[in-house]
Amino acid sequence: MYDKLISSLLCAAVLDNILHASKTLQDTMFLFVIGAHFAVDTFFVMSGVLVTYLTLKRLEKGEGRTVSWWLHFYFHRWWRLTPILAYTILMYVTLYFRLTGGPVYTFDSSAPHDCQNNWWTNMLYIQNFYPLESGDKCFSWTWYLACDMQLFILSPLIIGLLYKSRRIGVPVVAFLILACMGITFGISYSYELPATIFGAATSDKATPDVDYIYMKPYTRAPAYLVGMLLGYGFTCMKKRRVHLHRGFICLGWAIAVAIAMTVILGLNKQYAELGSYYASNTMRSFYNATARFGWALSMAWVIWACHTGNGGPAGVVLAWPGFAPLSKLTYAVFIMHPDLMIVFYYNHI
Repeated sequence: MYDKLISSLLCAAVLDNILHASKTLQDTMFLFVIGAHFAVDTFFVMSGVLVTYLTLKRLEKGEGRTVSWWLHFYFHRWWRLTPILAYTILMYVTLYFRLTGGPVYTFDSSAPHDCQNNWWTNMLYIQNFYPLESGDKCFSWTWYLACDMQLFILSPLIIGLLYKSRRIGVPVVAFLILACMGITFGISYSYELPATIFGAATSDKATPDVDYIYMKPYTRAPAYLVGMLLGYGFTCMKKRRVHLHRGFICLGWAIAVAIAMTVILGLNKQYAELGSYYASNTMRSFYNATARFGWALSMAWVIWACHTGNGGPAGVVLAWPGFAPLSKLTYAVFIMHPDLMIVFYYNHI
């Protein structure tokens, strides 16, 4: 559904100037727009940090010793996320699509039926695996919730290892990161997938409408696990403030920015020579396997530096109190914004 919406809006936006749109894709600065999807991995890092740090703190207080405690641990998560998701799906299949008109809307007329048939996958948080084809998913952008929930369900296993033994827990997490990166590389190589979420696969081995790596937990797990290691590190810190040599701090920021820019600008040649340059399957697979991990490391540094008082201007901006009330609205905005886009744009095209 969401893919159809984007396709319709994109077609309407560039219909009058297709050549300009093609040149825009080749602009190096436009890579920052194309690479905006890495922001999702920032949230996976944050989620890993919070679940690990908060849970370990509670375990240190003697909690988590009963089955009922862990059942509440899971139910609380499901209850926090599900009511507004269920309400928005209900409104979409009964109300939102009745508010839209316009000539483009006919191309997306099956969208309400996708939710009528597959709404239950969202309630179980398996929509990133079923239905297989992206066009059949209900609220396809909520794949993030499914992926995050699946990683959350598995997180106590890692947290328990870290809580019991650092010597065992940390190597296990490192092994899982490498294993997930290896799985992503293998899938990408086998299906000859592109090194970006845009564009079809370069061979007939992959079905264009089926997602193989973007929405899957084994692809996103490295960022989540990096966050878990960082959350564990915060738990082990005796004091929040860490005073380091300014040169070391500058070096850390330089490396973090360099990694992030490499991830974003690494596809420059592919887009600058659009249609004439194709990276090898090995290089594309390597990028797909490592890019999100690299981005996660960069964001982990930002979080650590700001938390320990070494964030500089970035820390001052990110600590602005005005973000607090806005943060209470972000989940609802995430769930509802595509529906509002449908109503607005389909009535104006």
